[in-house]
Amino acid sequence: MKHLTVKTVALLTVLVLTFLLCAPVARAEGKKEIQLRFHETGQFKIMVMSDFQDYVNEEKKSANEKSIQLMNRAIAQEKPDLVVMNGDQIGGDMDGHQLQEYIKQMVTPLEDHQVPWLITFGNHDEDAEKALEEGWDKIRQLDYYMSFEHNVNQPSMSGVEGHSGHSKNTIAVGDMYKLIYDAAGQTPLFNVWALDSNRYDWSDTQLGGYDWIKFEQILWYYNTSKELEAKFGKLNALMFFHIPLPEWALMSANALRYDVQGHKFEDECPSKLNSGLFSAVLSRGDVRGIFAGHDHVNDYMGKYMGITLGYDANVGFQTYGLGGEVNDSLRGVRIINLDASDLSSFESHMLYATELGMK
Repeated sequence: MKHLTVKTVALLTVLVLTFLLCAPVARAEGKKEIQLRFHETGQFKIMVMSDFQDYVNEEKKSANEKSIQLMNRAIAQEKPDLVVMNGDQIGGDMDGHQLQEYIKQMVTPLEDHQVPWLITFGNHDEDAEKALEEGWDKIRQLDYYMSFEHNVNQPSMSGVEGHSGHSKNTIAVGDMYKLIYDAAGQTPLFNVWALDSNRYDWSDTQLGGYDWIKFEQILWYYNTSKELEAKFGKLNALMFFHIPLPEWALMSANALRYDVQGHKFEDECPSKLNSGLFSAVLSRGDVRGIFAGHDHVNDYMGKYMGITLGYDANVGFQTYGLGGEVNDSLRGVRIINLDASDLSSFESHMLYATELGMK
């Protein structure tokens, strides 16, 4: 065997390091697919928590303790069957190593309680610039989230995943659905849709603002919904994504007409472009409720044209709240209770940190 030259060894080393840095993170070894099922009683509980929005670095080694405490107390009390972390998990700059450490800390309550969970992405989830330079865009982050034992995310199903309009604007990452079966695990009874609402609108510097759910994502939802109906009959569903649609503002502007209940302490911040998702949902008639995060001090819910639209304020104590002495009074999670006897409707309410004994 010929001896390798110094130049060859150096080249091989660079190639190996490049592969390790760019390769997706493998899923947990031996990880089994988790099937969601209704209980024998016909109940199924979903907990929604948005905007953890935190970070770790050399000076700040740990995620906010109160955010972790809120997660632990809420899960311990409510015992949800599924937790949806609905975007903006990240809230600061980190390198790749710090990003992984932070995510581990953030999902520890979910893993410790052995509750199935999934994430959607928000506009801040690529804010860790150092990590992004190392290849930790949302695509690689999704692989890392999926490596945890109780995570039920899937690789993006819509086929739209990629970059659009800006090198730091990764779109359509984690578009998916997850069926919930009967207690025997034989028949799907309900569906959960999760979409990437994307990041920022880079197409017009004067328009600015937030990105929108793309036509191709909407088309995937529409066609997949029809395919599922052909196979199982029409499945009632809930849908989750981070940035609200313009319809949230239309609904809250007519609060009495649409029976809007809860708090609104800031104007809604949707995209300036309405890309038509609500119209598609209305046409299909399967989605009974849509829930968003993003606007931290809104937790209202109402029914717009027969479809429930709601917020869940935010779970993270690290990020902005109401300010002053009442800054943290809306920190909390949203509870959604399904009953197999009538899946055309559901019950939902907020659970606040103050109700869990936190000040």
